[in-house]
Amino acid sequence: MTTIYRASTVHTLSPGVDGDAVAVVDGRVTAVGGWRRIRGEYPTAQVVDLGDATMVPGLIDSHIHPLGGIEMTRGVDLSACETPDDIARELARHWSDTPDDGWLLGWGLDVNAFHRAPSAEILDRVAPGVLAAITLADVHSVVASTAALRLAGVTGSEQFGDASAVVVDAAGNPTGHLLEGARTRVLGLVPPMSHASRVTSLRETLVSMAATGFTAGHALDMGAEDAELLLEDVSALGGLPLELTISPMIGPAASLDDAITHVIDLQSRRGERWAVSGVKLMIDGTVDGGTAWLYTPDTLGESTQSLWLDPRQYAHAVGRLHKAGVRTRTHAIGDKGVHFVAETLAALPSNGIRHRIEHLETITDQVIDLLASSGTAVSMQPTHCTRFVRADQTDNWSVRLGPERAARGWRTRDVRDRGLTLALGSDWPVAPADAREILTAAQTRRHPGGSGAPVGPEQALTALEALEGLTTHAAASIGAPARAIRPGAAATFTVFDRDPLNTAPEEFTEAAIVLTTIEGKPVVGAADLVRS
Repeated sequence: MTTIYRASTVHTLSPGVDGDAVAVVDGRVTAVGGWRRIRGEYPTAQVVDLGDATMVPGLIDSHIHPLGGIEMTRGVDLSACETPDDIARELARHWSDTPDDGWLLGWGLDVNAFHRAPSAEILDRVAPGVLAAITLADVHSVVASTAALRLAGVTGSEQFGDASAVVVDAAGNPTGHLLEGARTRVLGLVPPMSHASRVTSLRETLVSMAATGFTAGHALDMGAEDAELLLEDVSALGGLPLELTISPMIGPAASLDDAITHVIDLQSRRGERWAVSGVKLMIDGTVDGGTAWLYTPDTLGESTQSLWLDPRQYAHAVGRLHKAGVRTRTHAIGDKGVHFVAETLAALPSNGIRHRIEHLETITDQVIDLLASSGTAVSMQPTHCTRFVRADQTDNWSVRLGPERAARGWRTRDVRDRGLTLALGSDWPVAPADAREILTAAQTRRHPGGSGAPVGPEQALTALEALEGLTTHAAASIGAPARAIRPGAAATFTVFDRDPLNTAPEEFTEAAIVLTTIEGKPVVGAADLVRS
């Protein structure tokens, strides 16, 4: 079937290719140009008239966790809480209405809402004696109730095979705050979701992402062992709403070489609209949890080491993967962690494989120069600095880093000015996977609708650079086919009711999604479009 899409504005993001009409045959773009010419070339084609709308290449969220995230987002959404009273009220309402398998569960909680160090106190006050666990917004730490700690046998500090930790008070008693892998001491006791519930949850999650304009996502985990079955069952409900590039995760492990061999073998796995490609690694944790890797300790004396107790093991893993032709995507938050990863990648022999670093929350000029010289790609999340950080540096992240390091946060402008490939994303469920909010935050460095001062306004991107971060740069960062509208490319589009390059950023957050397509097949919208 041949279809012509007509829109008032088409941003092809392909130099020298423009027009207001796009012809599609069997899911591929065959022509782009003026309406009259395209209609003349395809006189019998079906026409989808988009009216006063703007078509862009299908948007890509370069960092999401949909497979693992469905377990992380059980219970009550606490992302809107700003005070301890907010937390208590939402937890009490949830516990009285919908207990989850006997547990009080929550997620998305900003550490700043505690107004002090996270602890079990609020959980114990709201529901004394109840098994409870809250996953904080960074998804690297959990706050558990005293009853949950008791059930898990957590009585004090423990030794782990990485930099995970049970936080204890001055007397050595657990506070309820569990960092990194220590989370599983409690979360491992929560009854698992049924397969049917996980299928429903995953589909709803992907549908909600598509509804904001996304057509694809880089999923940086593979979730449970039955991930393939889960994806196929979701696909059977009408197809995946997004194309997923899935990168399984490798962490510090006694059987590291076996884990590496396993993920190399997984690279051949694929299905309809999903494929395993690349590997996710982590060199450190988070600034908010005190598990990032900094040159010097944070203001609480924390964030002093790699998540890998021996960072040489990380370098060994990257070396094996690189030799096997597998692209890596490494979570690196602190300045020393990013520098170590950048040096490791720069030292690899050239073989055409390009790697990517995720987050880079605080970095130095030296690191940016190193990344530029090695051609390493970068993936960053603009909404992290607009949702969790304040311009006056009174937030937990800034206080822990101190003024100098906090001022080096989310240097998107400097990264682009040095010519790096910069992919943008949400890191869902850390922040909402809303393409419109990401495009806005990248330009304003301010939470949409917020009245506060922007965070690092000198690091703002232009509208075009922000759009490239969700299209051409996102695709290039993992070596995928170019994300542009041009003959030969997949007919994967996002259509807004307003122009992302010529609409005030704050207004663009209210943009409606007219249509999304994946290889010519409508996913969002299309039901009431004019056809002839």
